[in-house]
Amino acid sequence: KQEGSSNKKTLTISLVTVLIIVVLLTCGVYYSWRRNNRLNQGGLMSRNIPTTFRRDHVQRDDSSLNGDLPIIPLIVIQQSTNYFSLSSKLGEGGFGSVYKGTLPDGTEIAAKRLSETSGQGLEEFKNEVIFIA
Repeated sequence: KQEGSSNKKTLTISLVTVLIIVVLLTCGVYYSWRRNNRLNQGGLMSRNIPTTFRRDHVQRDDSSLNGDLPIIPLIVIQQSTNYFSLSSKLGEGGFGSVYKGTLPDGTEIAAKRLSETSGQGLEEFKNEVIFIA
């Protein structure tokens, strides 16, 4: 009877171990997928990076902020600020870090990167952008 009990114990331990491994692998795959999905949405993984800046890269969207403010694609801002590198950082603002950069056409910019932990809302952010512009 002890041999049967020992076999059951070994089988139980093996099944629990396999179950734990499967759960950990599933969590790892899910985490990796979420991380990659988030990076792709932010444009960080884009391989089609424009090498020149043309006026048609700048769009005007009257409904988003103000008709006089250009909307510049994220990838252009990333390139201009060396992908928000520490060497381009000017300081911290109410909504997040501020970075200096130069657009491909030579225009110098200050780009504010909205912090995920900012307690301020979208309307306040829009108001600040309009005020600064």
